[in-house]
Amino acid sequence: MVKRIAAMVAGALTVFMIGGTMVLGEVGTREDITATVLKYHNGYFQLRENHNFDAAYALLSSKQKENMSRQELETIWTTIRNRFGRLTSLDNKKVTIFVNPDGQPPGRYATIKFRASFEQPLVFCGSIIWAVDQGYRVHRERINLIEIKNRNPLSAQELEEAYLQLGC
Repeated sequence: MVKRIAAMVAGALTVFMIGGTMVLGEVGTREDITATVLKYHNGYFQLRENHNFDAAYALLSSKQKENMSRQELETIWTTIRNRFGRLTSLDNKKVTIFVNPDGQPPGRYATIKFRASFEQPLVFCGSIIWAVDQGYRVHRERINLIEIKNRNPLSAQELEEAYLQLGC
């Protein structure tokens, strides 16, 4: 059974756990994976934000492409943009590295939990699982959002409570 240790993005240690044995990997591997996956992750958001859906779709794994067509990717992001405006911030909260997780093809995966803001107030967060050994491809994506009907920003406490309600 694979176990994991989560690493906070801001300079913390990322380690792999395989059957209770800590694996630090080759020199630089953990830092390289974290840095590289964050570049792909941020770029994926930027590509969608700039309406470059062909390039964004190219970052999906073959498994994810079975679940979502290129047109669906465009429709989802365009609907979000039309309703809530431009993406104004992306806060990557945590990166977790998995090695050979149960039920998945063997390999390394990186999950990034994130929160994002748009021009219109809403609560938007989720996670993306990246298949590291498949060339950093989106293996699975989960987005959660709560629309704020009155368009007044939430207090910091209300916003944090909403994120926690969504599991972010």
